[in-house]
Amino acid sequence: MHQAKHKLISTWRLASQTFTWLVIAIGLLGLGGWMLDLPVIKHGFSDGATIKVNAAIAFILLGVSTLLLFYKKIIISRLLLVAVSFVCLSTLYEHIFSIDLGIDDWLLSYASSKYAETIPIRLPVFSTVCFLLLTITIFIITLDWIGAAQILAGLLFIVTYASLIGNIYGINGLAFQADYNNVANLVILGFCFQSLALLTYCPSKGWLKLLSSRFAGGTLARYTFGYFLLVSPIFIGFYLFTLNRWHLPPGLSILSLFLLTCLITLPLTYFYLQRLNAFDAHLQKAHARLQNAHDKAQSRNVELQQGNRELALMAQEVIKSSLDMETKNKELLRINQGLEFIVQMTSHDLKTPIYNIEILFEDLRPALETILNGEVKVVHLMANSISSLKRTIDGLAQIIRSQQTIIGLQVNVSISRLMEEIQQELDRDIQACNAKIKVLNEVDVIVFSQIHLRSVLFNLLSNSIKYRSPQRQLVVTIGTKKVEGGVEIHFSDNGLGMNPKQLSQLFTIFKRFHSHVEGSGIGLYIVKATIENNGGRIEADSTEGVGTQFTIFLPQSF
Repeated sequence: MHQAKHKLISTWRLASQTFTWLVIAIGLLGLGGWMLDLPVIKHGFSDGATIKVNAAIAFILLGVSTLLLFYKKIIISRLLLVAVSFVCLSTLYEHIFSIDLGIDDWLLSYASSKYAETIPIRLPVFSTVCFLLLTITIFIITLDWIGAAQILAGLLFIVTYASLIGNIYGINGLAFQADYNNVANLVILGFCFQSLALLTYCPSKGWLKLLSSRFAGGTLARYTFGYFLLVSPIFIGFYLFTLNRWHLPPGLSILSLFLLTCLITLPLTYFYLQRLNAFDAHLQKAHARLQNAHDKAQSRNVELQQGNRELALMAQEVIKSSLDMETKNKELLRINQGLEFIVQMTSHDLKTPIYNIEILFEDLRPALETILNGEVKVVHLMANSISSLKRTIDGLAQIIRSQQTIIGLQVNVSISRLMEEIQQELDRDIQACNAKIKVLNEVDVIVFSQIHLRSVLFNLLSNSIKYRSPQRQLVVTIGTKKVEGGVEIHFSDNGLGMNPKQLSQLFTIFKRFHSHVEGSGIGLYIVKATIENNGGRIEADSTEGVGTQFTIFLPQSF
């Protein structure tokens, strides 16, 4: 649709440029007729009046000024209009006050001196006024007042077209004839072409926008206007011919004119009907397409209604799921409260009797050793059993607490500062074994639960101290590295290490591989659970007698 509209506007602008070139050609012909002394051209190829020198120059200037509008050369166009306006106003002044300012001599001194005694060079009043109005019209176009310019150009076309018909048939009142001051056919034709050039300059604006429409109304209006312009001279000429040559009475001349009108109009009417029928067929096809689109829209509407019902059902399911989730949250809250109760029971109801048994056993231990007559092994077994039971209860309490706080508050945590706090807490053990701690951070601040990250690093460092090698100084290296999607924490030591079988069971609960130090076997289990519950992962690599390395990945958004 936009392409068709653009094509139509381009056609009208091409017509405007064509009319403009015709105006320039008329001016050049008239000027050439005077310069080369060609009477045929000066008389406009007829026996009528001559085209004046200043009229020819004015046509050239107006045509060039109009062409400059197409190239947006507004300033130059207005300068040419000023020159034409000066000549027109000076000529009107000469006519009004019957004086000679010598304007015509300035324009073409050779022509004015040669023909001054026979044919005056001065423009007629009618031509002068028409040139002045055309100048005003072009100036209005430069101000982008297209509607006003089209009205003025339309009035000029009607007047000059009527004058052209009057000149052709010698109709008094239309030919604007006077002694040596009549308007030549070539001049009036130039006025018509210049008016049409300005009318068709910008068809997408002003009142001409309706006439230039590509729809049936605009097309019919253009055909009707063309029919009027083409047939009117024929009607007038035929009527005058019947009156003068055939000497028919006026009534019979009118009847003959009516018959001629029918002969000309009927074929054109047939053409118009064909165009309207084609347009009607086009409308029917468009209506069929619209009906098809309407049917598809109806079908789509039914589908949308069905989709809305499905969405309503899904919404009900979501509401039901939300209610179920709320119920499950309440259940989880109840379970957490139960876990809290178990923790309290483990901490108080179970740990207290065990501590009492341990204290009583330590009080009775000398007496038991005396009673058992040196059976120290039995006494040690009893002591170990009590210690093992105590560690198991403590481990269960830690596991329950770790499950209660799966995901902690996410904050910015400094690895180096956290390691300083952990080293201060384990300072006595670090000093006792003369351990060397290295912290090498590429990324120092990460977003994680501070309490959980502290628990992870504390467990790993305390394990490195517990399971150090007695044959060498303990060296622990902690470093961070930025990777895709997060941060890796590398934790390594040169401790006892593990064999492949032990490594495969490293994160199993209650699993211990060294009996020479105390432990519950749940520390690394809690480390792994804490990291995975927060979206991370932990991997271990170890060589027996060499040391162990842990690689921890924590997701981050950079």
